[in-house]
Amino acid sequence: MAKASIFDIDKQFTFYGAYHANPVNVAVHITFVPILLWTGFVIGAHVPWDEWGLPSYHKIFFDQSFTNPLALIPFVEGLVNRNVQLTAAFDLNWSSVVALSMLSFWYTLEPLAAFLYTPLMASMTLTSLGYSHQEGHLKPAVIIHIVSWIMQVLAHQIFEGRAPALLDNLVQAIALAPFFVFLEVLYMLGYKPALHKRIQNEIGKEITRVRKAEGSKRRATEAAVSSKND
Repeated sequence: MAKASIFDIDKQFTFYGAYHANPVNVAVHITFVPILLWTGFVIGAHVPWDEWGLPSYHKIFFDQSFTNPLALIPFVEGLVNRNVQLTAAFDLNWSSVVALSMLSFWYTLEPLAAFLYTPLMASMTLTSLGYSHQEGHLKPAVIIHIVSWIMQVLAHQIFEGRAPALLDNLVQAIALAPFFVFLEVLYMLGYKPALHKRIQNEIGKEITRVRKAEGSKRRATEAAVSSKND
């Protein structure tokens, strides 16, 4: 992809939107992409940083224990922890670098939407890094992360009838996913209808192009098989 198109919101979201045209699939992504991002930051906090001699920084902004409301429900209290620890912290590590890089990229695509996303990105980054310091945090984060991936892959296969975008461009798909689902919510609230309509038109053209190409490929394969059998 040309450098100019990397920062072109129409081209970027036409690519991603062509894989997410079904409303059920979009709803699944709206639900699970933020969970993937949050748990990904938790897991990413374990990727070596200090070992590379990179500068370190750690600051706790909030650390408070709350009573778990689920622990007040009969028959459930024995299955959950009575107290819930909420910690917001910042660490200079790969997770925080990725968060800043993604947000910076989104500012080049659609500055206003990126500005609206900034508080959400900050809260997810700080709470995920804070959680990464709690005892026993890694196993549930990994399990939830894997389940979220499975749900999205199934949604693609069942509702979209197409493989996820990450199989064509892993980095591009991951970098766009959180911003795409955020914009989908903004569009539902009336954000820039002209932009939404323009991108939707381009997505429709791209889907038509892909389906024609797949149809031609399928017919060519069938013809080859038929000719071989003859």
